[in-house]
Amino acid sequence: MSVICSDKTGTLTRNEMTATVLGMPGRQDVEVRGVGYVPVGHFYEGKQLLNPVNDKVLARLLKASALNTDAFLEQEDGTGRWTVVGDTTEGALLVVARKAGWSRAMLEDELPRQAELPFSSERKAMTTIHSPRGEFATELFENAPYVSFTKGAPDQLVSWASEEVMPDGPAPLTPERRELWRKKIEGMASEGLRVIGIGYRPLEAMPKKLEPETLERDLTLLGLIGIVDPPREEVKAAVKKAHEAGIRAVMITGDHALTAAAIARQLGIMQEGDQVVAGAELDQMDDEKLRSIVQNTSVYARVSPEHKLRVVKALQSHGQIVAMTGDGVNDAPALKQANIGVAMGITGTDVSQGAADMVLTDDNFASIVAAVEEGRTIYGNIRKFIRYLLSTNAGEIVTMFAALIIGLRVPLLAIQILWINLVTDGLPAIALGFEPSEPDVMKHKPRPPKESIFAHGIGFHIIWVGTWIGITTLLGFVWALNRNGGEIFDPSDDALAVARTVAFSVLALSQVFHVSAIHSGIAAFWQVPLWRNKLLLIAVITTALLQMLVVYEPFAQEVMRTVDLDATELLVTWLLGGSLFVAVEAEKTIRRRIDPES
Repeated sequence: MSVICSDKTGTLTRNEMTATVLGMPGRQDVEVRGVGYVPVGHFYEGKQLLNPVNDKVLARLLKASALNTDAFLEQEDGTGRWTVVGDTTEGALLVVARKAGWSRAMLEDELPRQAELPFSSERKAMTTIHSPRGEFATELFENAPYVSFTKGAPDQLVSWASEEVMPDGPAPLTPERRELWRKKIEGMASEGLRVIGIGYRPLEAMPKKLEPETLERDLTLLGLIGIVDPPREEVKAAVKKAHEAGIRAVMITGDHALTAAAIARQLGIMQEGDQVVAGAELDQMDDEKLRSIVQNTSVYARVSPEHKLRVVKALQSHGQIVAMTGDGVNDAPALKQANIGVAMGITGTDVSQGAADMVLTDDNFASIVAAVEEGRTIYGNIRKFIRYLLSTNAGEIVTMFAALIIGLRVPLLAIQILWINLVTDGLPAIALGFEPSEPDVMKHKPRPPKESIFAHGIGFHIIWVGTWIGITTLLGFVWALNRNGGEIFDPSDDALAVARTVAFSVLALSQVFHVSAIHSGIAAFWQVPLWRNKLLLIAVITTALLQMLVVYEPFAQEVMRTVDLDATELLVTWLLGGSLFVAVEAEKTIRRRIDPES
């Protein structure tokens, strides 16, 4: 994986929306105090404490925003904890209205819903139609029998509105005022706030046909609601770790470009010279133009699911291995197209989860990076496993063939080879599978997908280590023959038994020293000590002790055809086996200089 394309809300951020700022025409911003979904807080305009009940402009904004929701605010039995059922952005609107004293149930008694235009990613808006009941509700919305409330992308609302609610009543929205609103939106968004625009339209009759082109035009702008969604604390460190691993993080969101950019900078996603591209700009680009900018773009804002698919294809055209997150039904094509589709386990739909290759149970970006680290660790352990086993097998082959070619007696018996393959091979090899991550596992660039598992010198390592094991095993065999009678090609039975025991032990101990060296990758053995993997430490000690057992225990000697070795023979056996440890450490030193990625 070389690029992670991630949603913002809930994946990079906590998805705990809290309305903190209310922007209304012709007056200072109103600060909303209170934490999370607890519907307790106060409203301040500067230092002045406000009562929304006595503030018609503020009341209109809060009521319209809360009524234009499908979410519910609930308090859990027993714990008393407040939670949102449904969209968390809508939950923030319900909470801020509840802080003013209005629950959704109360408001729907006062202004019952008659119809709705559901939210769509193309319009980036949602509209509901209500019929005011009671003198106050009717007066609040111009004595009209029906009123529509629209919430959505603030830049859209400003362009659709023809009036704004000033303190003394509705006033025409002039080009100059429209520009001021756009600057206001940019200012709030640049502070990392998700900005929601709220407008309304009095209706003389219930529309026969619900059409966005009529219902969502000529609106009266009520104001803006700035919602904070704090970044997840662990994501910044995860983004940094991904960058160190050669993996780009790209934010793809439906939020305003400035909001997205502000959060991206906080998290370290946006680097010096990176671009922010909005969905409207993507619509104007052909695929070739998108391909030319995709490598330097780290934030895509106001995008639709179709844009996600185009971004994935553009990145893949550069040879990138792309992971894409998604939670909606419309995200399925992008998840399918991505090399790794990642669906959300909490907020994701069944369709998105079915289209994905991986499901995040916690909807957390940091879990993707953790999965990459775990995957690299597993792959590295597989390479160590192959390096270890094939080197040993090569050593056995070299030993037997070289003895045959030279004309020596067979240095290893079948039962001894079986012992090596099952015990001295098996125990350390199994333990290698539990090797923890190397300290620099996330410091390497992503490997090419077609790279051989024998790349970075593993094939060469298997050949030279196998040759080394074969040579040292034969050296021990010949040395023991020479020491116990001097006849190498036609030894006595006693001399041959000693020589075979030496050769058998050299080969077995070479494996013990080999695994002690390669478990740390190319890092020096003191940088990644053997006891870091307790299972491997136990396997190494057990293998060495078992080898001594079959050399000195009488019953094992009968089975394995071994004999006692004297102190000199035992010392030579350990020295020849240990020579491989020194040789492998020397190879690692050279490889750290010429191929740090190995």
